[in-house]
Amino acid sequence: MSTGSTRWYVAGYWPSRSDGQAECTQSVITYLTELGRVDGRLATWFQGADTVQEARSNPIDVTAGSIESLLLSGRSRLDSDGSVIADLGFGLSGWNGALSSDDQARFSIRCSVTSTRVPNSVLVDVPGSIAAEGDACETTRRLVATTAAVWRPDWATCCTDRLRKDQGAKAAGRIVVGQHTYIAARRGTPPDLPEPFTTTPVDDIGTIISIVGVEATADLIGELVASLDRSYVAVRL
Repeated sequence: MSTGSTRWYVAGYWPSRSDGQAECTQSVITYLTELGRVDGRLATWFQGADTVQEARSNPIDVTAGSIESLLLSGRSRLDSDGSVIADLGFGLSGWNGALSSDDQARFSIRCSVTSTRVPNSVLVDVPGSIAAEGDACETTRRLVATTAAVWRPDWATCCTDRLRKDQGAKAAGRIVVGQHTYIAARRGTPPDLPEPFTTTPVDDIGTIISIVGVEATADLIGELVASLDRSYVAVRL
């Protein structure tokens, strides 16, 4: 996986689903714990702040009480009177505290969204130092699998801004494919694809389609998008 100034990220999306505060709290705890098991650079997180010093003095305690409090404080509110916008669910974000730009990562989570206009979502930056390693493809596949197993999104991707841009207007409101693309079983059966594509089941909930052994290019992305358009009836959220 190429690095340089390229930013890789793992993201998952799913439509209106009222998981409830307790379920969101447990999902966040499980997710942050599992990220750390995939790679130690994703094991410790801090709350956002105006300065690095302030942020590093506010670690995210991955316990029920702490996560619940952070999710409640991350709810969206009206500018007019500060009242909670209930259908936008709960929000939480964090930074891994790394001072080196190559090791830095951030995450953002929006869960229990019941609005039909805004999806539930999770996004995690992949540190450049991970993307540069020889086993980067396997590490990022595990991050996508973890995202799928914990949040059960309709789809998830390991992508870059460039790869997303290559998909153009087709990406608006649709599955964005990448080096790895997860699609829930409820969306349909994965198409048969030649090398360098491979498929990996995630329990019984969905499948990850990976581009293995080569960099994801615009041509390969286009081939995958076309195959998904032929194979899946519902690709929009």
